[in-house]
Amino acid sequence: MALPNDTIITIAPKPGSLHIYAQSDILDVLLNEIESVKNYPYDCNEQLASKLYALLAEKKIAEFRKEKFKQGDRVKRIIKKLSENQHKDGGWGWWNQSEGLMWITLHVVHGLELAEKEGFKTIYNKEGVLTFLQSGLLQLPLREQILPMQFLVTHNIKVNVQSLYDSLIKTDLSVYSRLRLAELMQHANLSYDKTWLSDFRNETVKGNYYWGNDALHLFDNTIMSTLIAYRLLKNEKASNTELQRIRNFFLEARTHSWRNTFESASIIETLLPDLISLTANNVKTELTLMNKTITKFPYDTIVQVNGSLTVQKIGIAPVYLTAYREFWNASPKRIDKDFVVSSYFQDSTTQLIAGKPVSLTVKLMVKKIQNIYC
Repeated sequence: MALPNDTIITIAPKPGSLHIYAQSDILDVLLNEIESVKNYPYDCNEQLASKLYALLAEKKIAEFRKEKFKQGDRVKRIIKKLSENQHKDGGWGWWNQSEGLMWITLHVVHGLELAEKEGFKTIYNKEGVLTFLQSGLLQLPLREQILPMQFLVTHNIKVNVQSLYDSLIKTDLSVYSRLRLAELMQHANLSYDKTWLSDFRNETVKGNYYWGNDALHLFDNTIMSTLIAYRLLKNEKASNTELQRIRNFFLEARTHSWRNTFESASIIETLLPDLISLTANNVKTELTLMNKTITKFPYDTIVQVNGSLTVQKIGIAPVYLTAYREFWNASPKRIDKDFVVSSYFQDSTTQLIAGKPVSLTVKLMVKKIQNIYC
């Protein structure tokens, strides 16, 4: 939650330990998120690219604060690994040199291009990327052509954007797809219908703005839709108040981190330039918690609660507050709502023996399937 001006809120957690984290500089929020992305334990190509986004954002914040960036070698290692993982067809897939997927390829290439802008040398096959995108473009359903076409437009490759727009705008598009299509037209400097943007805008109980429907879909969800809307409105010279309400939505949607590395990297990259440009507020800010007054941020503590907890904030500069608890569920209940998982050992083994191979069969029954539109 973002606490503006003089504010009093009440938190009603379950009894036990509660982790409290408060920041007065929104860049500290991003640095906290950057650490989460950097420390993610796996390194598929998407996650490597997302870590690259995060490290480059950390470099920009360090430069802004006139601090030394100490992760240059790690950036170089990720660039080298991603370059080695490029498939012979020019794209990138999930792991190592697996067959290329369009959205992962675009995510990786954009990260490598950001690295080049920050002065790092890259060695991947750029012509191969264009060949992969151009050869695969027309094989995709119309809605999945938007994202690769957007990349080609921004790289001065001639594609028929208007024809795609005219075909899709007549169909039943989700809010996400409409936003993605509008951004394609904006990048191509072509006119598009803007009147519906405010009609599809939603507002949270805290007064923050968002677009789209909340879902576990990787692309078609409120976070990704709102990011596109933010970029669209920023380029359309929307008011600072409107953009602030959208930025606050991302803070409201964040628990102790955003939902996945791809989402985190996308949010960090979109918001960072504007957050750096905001003027630092030197007005004294105070936070009162359990009869303790905090004036130094970021503030990180664990408290024991047995009832409601009141937090009072005084000052003009906002404070970004996170409160969460973590626990291990030793006896989780089986849930078969969206999918059912069952497993068994093929040779009817009841006890595993160290060093002896055994085959495990896992069956997955999916009850609800959603199409992914890029």
